[in-house]
Amino acid sequence: MNEFETYIFQSFARMISSWDPSVVQDIYALAFLILNDDDDLRRPTVRLLYNTEMEWQRKRDKCPNPAEARWNHPFWLQAAHASIATTYPDFGSQYDTKGIALREAWIKQQGWWYDDQFEEEDFEQALEIGGRICREFDEMCVRVAAQLRDAGILSQVFGRDLPIIFFDREALSPQAIELTHQANPQALISAYSAFIDEWERWDGA
Repeated sequence: MNEFETYIFQSFARMISSWDPSVVQDIYALAFLILNDDDDLRRPTVRLLYNTEMEWQRKRDKCPNPAEARWNHPFWLQAAHASIATTYPDFGSQYDTKGIALREAWIKQQGWWYDDQFEEEDFEQALEIGGRICREFDEMCVRVAAQLRDAGILSQVFGRDLPIIFFDREALSPQAIELTHQANPQALISAYSAFIDEWERWDGA
């Protein structure tokens, strides 16, 4: 586990462990929201979200499909409870000076850093490198999700295992769906998977 990954894990574990029991008992799923500040591939960020049974019950009557209200990001509570390497206060995020520094150090350690001039002079190469940064960051977040489970954080706080859903800029993007499947035991996300199957049939019709 590199220093940046450790920082994400510890930040999320600390936040989850701090939640009030009255809130914890109503949470049915967590989420990792992965975005890039300013759409810059060198600046991936991740935010920790959750949704509650109460919020789902409130939203499901306003949505044609109750399963979509349960599993699709636009219907969730939008507050970020921890945010990593973020610059902007969207979703309640804070400016994360330490995370920004650790992210840049991690990218440089891998030999993937490039500056704005390089991007201007060789956009295609910069795009390829940036894509790798994002893919590796995604995989890091999947590992963090597994670590939260394996370290017993979820069972200690919730008394049970919880799904960790991945979201990104696109609603139900193939990448986010794949990350969700990587990050969870399949039996734990059976309801999510059934919704995705239904949504993909509808979307492809």
